[in-house]
Amino acid sequence: MQRMLVALTLLLPSSVFALDVVTCGQTVPTGEVGVLQADLTGCVDGVVLANSAVLEMAGHAISASHLGVQCIGSHCAVHGPGDISGAAVGIWGFYPTGKVEVAGVDIHDTPLGGIQNARRATLTNVTVRRAGLGATDPEYSAGIYVDRLNGTT
Repeated sequence: MQRMLVALTLLLPSSVFALDVVTCGQTVPTGEVGVLQADLTGCVDGVVLANSAVLEMAGHAISASHLGVQCIGSHCAVHGPGDISGAAVGIWGFYPTGKVEVAGVDIHDTPLGGIQNARRATLTNVTVRRAGLGATDPEYSAGIYVDRLNGTT
């Protein structure tokens, strides 16, 4: 009887929980999903994503001075709708092996770059504007600076 209860428990659907992202510099742990609960403004760094972490922006904005979103593992994802602005770089990947997936995000007014330092990027319905125009060395400024880009609208 006890084995049958264990088997039934394993077959029942389980709840999926997401981490509430509410403060600047908060880290979404490896493999977890973080959901932005409010606009983050006045940040040095917006949100940090560990390996295979996902940030759901939920219609909110990140305004930072250094990095809007930083990926510290080989894969991360940022899903909109949402807005990233003001940071030196909107989304910073993990080089040399990093893959960044971004969908439905507007990245703008980022002086060094919109999306940088990723080996691969997959972008869907992403807007990058007024990016990469403030670097003292133009070699290190770009709207999107990745090795391999796959984009769709």
